[in-house]
Amino acid sequence: ESFAFFRSTLDVRHVRNFAELADAVHAYEQSHPRDKVILGFGLSAHTVEERQLPDRNRLDQITTTPLCLVKYDGHASVGNSALINKMPAAVLNDPGFDKDTGWFYLNAFYRAVNYISQSVSLPALFRNLLAGSDYLARHGIALVHPAEGVGFPLDLDVDFMRLANRGLPQTFRIFFQTMDVKKVLRRKLPRIGGCFTTALDGCFGSEDAALKEPYTNNPKNRGTLFYTQEEVNNFAIQANRAGLQIAMHAIGDAAIDQALTAYEAALKDFPRTDHRHIIIHADLMSEAAIERAARLNLCIPLQTPFLYWRQEPVEYLES
Repeated sequence: ESFAFFRSTLDVRHVRNFAELADAVHAYEQSHPRDKVILGFGLSAHTVEERQLPDRNRLDQITTTPLCLVKYDGHASVGNSALINKMPAAVLNDPGFDKDTGWFYLNAFYRAVNYISQSVSLPALFRNLLAGSDYLARHGIALVHPAEGVGFPLDLDVDFMRLANRGLPQTFRIFFQTMDVKKVLRRKLPRIGGCFTTALDGCFGSEDAALKEPYTNNPKNRGTLFYTQEEVNNFAIQANRAGLQIAMHAIGDAAIDQALTAYEAALKDFPRTDHRHIIIHADLMSEAAIERAARLNLCIPLQTPFLYWRQEPVEYLES
């Protein structure tokens, strides 16, 4: 649903400077006069001449319509004052919200996206889903592993995808992004996890991927672990006992170790031979971590196109 939703909104990956960003927003406003919130996707400091991301003051100069622009990595966003003024206190009081810049990081980002998702009508949700399915079909994609559960009321995105499996041409193997095992079992789904609620850390683009050693450009920063080891262990044990396939996002080496430890605890508690548990991304793996993952028979879904990504060039990752 997120993929389908973003396809229907403003794509800013192509803008080369803040002036082009303003032009793109204005063009979208004119062609979508009924939209109460403008949602854009794809901001990157690596692709604009200013070599920095805009803040709320810059966005206030562009429009007075509530505007939310999501960073290319899907882990942070920035809003103008009109959007921020609409946000509930739970979002604005979250430590991940920077009131000076208008940027939402970490859990504040997830909460902000959840709040915006609630404004999407069911007809719009359905139209987006059909258009997204058509786009995938045109590109020859017939099997999709959607990670759902991104804040729609009553988890409607999950249930919409269950219905989609009956009517759309693709096969959808749904991962419910939750740590609430009961929610998954009630829907008789065999899989749990993904990103959002089951992300153990952030990403390199926002420099909140959890590392064992500090970032070279910031000796005080080792990124962020969203959960304690005990919390992740308890989730993995419960989901594994229920016979579910588990997927957890982990990018930095500290987060990867946390996932490995949790899977070790779960499989020691309840051994399974064909569990197919997953560490999504697993970008920064030591040889020891790779060997641990192999012994546990884990699946590591990599996104190799990230190495050829203008929005996050290899030179940035190397530095």
